[in-house]
Amino acid sequence: MDGHLDLAWNALEFGRDPRLSAQQTRLAEEGTRISDYIGQCTTGFPDWAAGGYGMLFVTTFVMPADQAYPGSRFVYHNPEEAAQLGRQVRQYYRNLVAGDPALKLIQTRQDLAELKAERSAGKSTLGLLMLMEGAEPLRDPAELPEWYADGLRILGPAWHATRYAGGTGSPGPLTDLGFRLLDEMAALNMVLDLSHIAEEAFYQAVSAYPGPVIASHSNPRAFLPSDRGLSDDMIDQIIEREGVIGVSLFNAHLQPGWQRGDPRPSLSVVADVIDYIVQRSGSTRHVALGSDMDGGFGLDSIPAELDTCADVGMLNQYLAQRGYTSSDIRAILMGNWLRVIESALPS
Repeated sequence: MDGHLDLAWNALEFGRDPRLSAQQTRLAEEGTRISDYIGQCTTGFPDWAAGGYGMLFVTTFVMPADQAYPGSRFVYHNPEEAAQLGRQVRQYYRNLVAGDPALKLIQTRQDLAELKAERSAGKSTLGLLMLMEGAEPLRDPAELPEWYADGLRILGPAWHATRYAGGTGSPGPLTDLGFRLLDEMAALNMVLDLSHIAEEAFYQAVSAYPGPVIASHSNPRAFLPSDRGLSDDMIDQIIEREGVIGVSLFNAHLQPGWQRGDPRPSLSVVADVIDYIVQRSGSTRHVALGSDMDGGFGLDSIPAELDTCADVGMLNQYLAQRGYTSSDIRAILMGNWLRVIESALPS
């Protein structure tokens, strides 16, 4: 399972088709500027199938105009525009699933049980679970039940600062609107995603929110020494809440000071990040993968052993070398995300 992937943003901004393999997308993008902006593609449904993936957390992400790439089209300037783009994303996922019997939108425990049964029977069905990264598509928290009815199950209030909370590079607290959003989420037992939320808002949210919490794609500050990383105390807070931290595979999140063009670090560093979280918690219950692959970076920005998402399973050998058992590795690669999701999904 992968806890963070920007399928719709890649499709609606850059025209990428996740039904193609990464190699097919690379060939299609030759001669364009796309790889200059976000690197060569590393994901696609054929690659996820080859890698044995069973479920992806797929994002609703809309780009604020002041953070956009040159020439970006899929951007917003105000809440109304953000809401319009968000609805396009929501419809994109529903159309994607409706057009492919090998895809299944996971909204209930029954959906999850059916997915497990299909995969146990040898089918390659891939579950998609919707996550909102930055709450700006919600013009008001009162709109959340509409999104929930259409499949949204995980929500992160911030990316950069939003009307709901401070975010990466934009310190600040939860706003009044942010506290109202948490109330709406709690009424639906949604999963709160703490990735990207500013530190002040993080502590307010952990204190105020009674439901399940995760950080879908966040690494410790020992590897990512900025407000984008989690301090040891923030990690401890998530552990105490029985939450899960999804480790990002972006090299800049794995090696302090890494920049595009630098040598790619080894996948063994990902095992180091996982082990760091495990040592703090004393168990393997609180760490998983939230790769963010193709989340604004590509082939030259992921560990050296990886060509596509199909290769992530090579992480197993690095974990085994550190003494992790097959059941430990299964928990990290799948079981921990499943535990949190099953606690939040309606029957």
